[in-house]
Amino acid sequence: MALDLVGTVGQPQIAERVILGQWLKNDTLRPIGLQVLKRHNFTCSNCGFASRPSKQIPHGWMIPAGLRHPGLVPSPDAKCLCPMCVAPLALNWSVISKKKKGQELQAPGMLIYCPWIIQRDLNVLASYSVAVKANCRVGRSSAIEAVVRSLDAAISALNEEVGSNTPIYRGKDSDFARSLALLPSEYYRDRSELIGALRWWPNLDYWEQQGLYWYQASTQALHKRFESILEGLL
Repeated sequence: MALDLVGTVGQPQIAERVILGQWLKNDTLRPIGLQVLKRHNFTCSNCGFASRPSKQIPHGWMIPAGLRHPGLVPSPDAKCLCPMCVAPLALNWSVISKKKKGQELQAPGMLIYCPWIIQRDLNVLASYSVAVKANCRVGRSSAIEAVVRSLDAAISALNEEVGSNTPIYRGKDSDFARSLALLPSEYYRDRSELIGALRWWPNLDYWEQQGLYWYQASTQALHKRFESILEGLL
């Protein structure tokens, strides 16, 4: 599973449970997953984002992603990844909204057309934006909030560019993701040509719980990475 491209998983419902940390409740997966995270020092193997564990959040909202499993179930050879790096690999979960009590809920994220920045760097911007937005929701505004708000608006607007720049895209992100998951393997191998300029961006409010934790755990390191990537874009 290539980490530099968006993709889909064979078992999105299981992947959802892994991404949202429910593997911790499984007596078999919990020790395996925590061992993976500790071995990687709770640092994302893809983007370098570093979290930390706590008594209440022992996984630090990091994911021991079993990339060889269709549902990303943790295994001893799993990689430690942050949610922002795992979500693009599971579009058939991460761009599809859910319904609860008859109401449609916000999807975890969206597709965007963004060929000028790689997904890994975009994930760093995403992690920082999630953390800042979540912190501001609890009444702590700051100057960087305006930057994040503008960045989120600009990047989210690129969702409108997906259809006009992707010949195989029809209609909605969710329909596209489901269709991508059904592609025969011989076509799926050519995805770099078909969807090489597509990226994933989170709906910031969806990740509020993770963002509140990350703001306390990793803001300083994230801020340096955030500024470095922004400088490269300007």
